Amino acid sequence: MAKIESRLPATRHYNIPEKGNAQQEYNWRFGSFGKYRYEAVLSDKTTSYGIFGGSVIRLKIFRVEAPGFRKGREAEVVNYNCGWKTKPKTNTERKVLQATLECLKNNII
Repeated sequence: MAKIESRLPATRHYNIPEKGNAQQEYNWRFGSFGKYRYEAVLSDKTTSYGIFGGSVIRLKIFRVEAPGFRKGREAEVVNYNCGWKTKPKTNTERKVLQATLECLKNNII
């Protein structure tokens, strides 16, 4: 399934039911900012599990062709899944996180 998701166009929105809970659907978003690619899951409502109490309950941001990796490889720079797994380490990564959240909040993406 991960190979299929990585090839989805960045500008489309998809509703994919969560495994084991077919009644609950989440809004998946995929996109990119320059050398960064993201995958996000949005809830219909704000929740205490979301980033900063918002509606983004899962977010992964990858740096494509990261230094030290062969061409075509990615490095995970942000991972939030109802809690921080990997926080952004550099100012650039924090700016990409902020831009991604702003766009998701305003439904630009």
